[in-house]
Amino acid sequence: MKMKTFKHKKDVVSMFGLIGIIVILNFLRYLNGYGFSIPILALTLVLTIMVVWMWLVSSYTVDNQQLIIKNGPFSQKIKIDEITKIKGSTPSRLRGKLNKYKLTITHRKNRRLSVFPLEKDEFIKVLLKINSGIKVE
Repeated sequence: MKMKTFKHKKDVVSMFGLIGIIVILNFLRYLNGYGFSIPILALTLVLTIMVVWMWLVSSYTVDNQQLIIKNGPFSQKIKIDEITKIKGSTPSRLRGKLNKYKLTITHRKNRRLSVFPLEKDEFIKVLLKINSGIKVE
């Protein structure tokens, strides 16, 4: 089977929320009299870059019988024949917009992983072509 890549659902609110938390923590540190120090500002910059990087560079690729999950500088490979179950999530206002894209993949011995592909149905179809024994809920 040829390589197929799926885009990750991007959630702007979550990204700005994480960056906001980082900035607010630094501001609270300043208000408590600690001031702005170079190491703390450098750490803030690095964390902000990591959040943006993870938001921009996230995808799921099916290639050579494996699922490759890229999330910023991090990458993970899962053998598709080790996937036992894929469970979709029911949309809910309380859980946010991203929840309707969420799939929970169970692999190996009950290890779980959440993914958020934009093309959820196509993603499942491609995995089922390789491993028809995957239980879909």
